[in-house]
Amino acid sequence: MNYKSQFGQDEFALKQTNFKKEGFYIDIGCGEPSFINNTYVLEKDYYWSGLSIDKDKKRTDKWNGVRSTQNLYNESVFDLDISSILKEMNAPNLIDYLSMDLEPPDLTFQALDVIPWSEYKIKIVTYEHDSYRNNSKYVEPSRKFFTEKGYTRYDLSFLKPSVSRIEDWWILNE
Repeated sequence: MNYKSQFGQDEFALKQTNFKKEGFYIDIGCGEPSFINNTYVLEKDYYWSGLSIDKDKKRTDKWNGVRSTQNLYNESVFDLDISSILKEMNAPNLIDYLSMDLEPPDLTFQALDVIPWSEYKIKIVTYEHDSYRNNSKYVEPSRKFFTEKGYTRYDLSFLKPSVSRIEDWWILNE
């Protein structure tokens, strides 16, 4: 298995779902179709489907012929009604994986408000906060947010120590 994500986010999502086939994801700030993409392997090798969002047209134009573009939105997540889109897609009430990686990191924090948390449960979240960029003011508020939503932060110490200065990974307490 060749994982495509930068730090093993795809492998983490797969392990946490027992290598589930036909899961469902939301990828906010999806970027390139395969290079360091958190959902490429999920879609290609495990037949997952989901919602992919990135406002950078140069990146999303590369998806044609590489990834499904059926539910790829080339616009700002803040201009979308995520709830309506998920309903149109017949998304499951329990979403397997949410990947959040917007630039700059304050947008990732603000994007927490566009997720319809009261309508959908999400098992696994990888959340890029980029505290190494002297942007640590969003780390504690995001951790408080996820903790209050019933998530436990996954220990990333087995990875390079620098990863915890970039991301937090969360698992929903069930």
